[in-house]
Amino acid sequence: MGVIGFNFEKGGFRYAILSGDRSQPILVDKAKEPCLSSGDISELVDWYESRLENLIDANNPDRIGVRLQMGQGMKQDMIRYWYYPVGILHLIAHRNQIPVGEFNSNSFTSLSLGLSKDIDKFKDLDKIFPDAEPPWDNSQKYAVYAALSTFE
Repeated sequence: MGVIGFNFEKGGFRYAILSGDRSQPILVDKAKEPCLSSGDISELVDWYESRLENLIDANNPDRIGVRLQMGQGMKQDMIRYWYYPVGILHLIAHRNQIPVGEFNSNSFTSLSLGLSKDIDKFKDLDKIFPDAEPPWDNSQKYAVYAALSTFE
């Protein structure tokens, strides 16, 4: 089918589904998925598993990319929104024999994607996907970059 890129954030996640290839990607779908506001970790993990499994089953991707949140600013209460979902994503991908690529924000450079080094990586996506509708902020673009980076 193509690839799915994920960017997990507090309060949900963004995803982008691409077909085509790195030189001519086609944006099939993208969305912002708000998660439960429950403080119960078990309910939150169940929500992530259900939503990610349904999304992967419905789209049958060849590969999955995920942007990892790392850094000194990470606080303990953020683990449930960034690390747990990544583990669940890996488990679902493993069950479906889908390779997962992990990337951090520094991985997404114009040069790594075969673009001019003089181009701003976020503005460049506006040129590649000029008709992208909201949400089309940097958080959504990270999901697109995670998908783009998984193309072989």
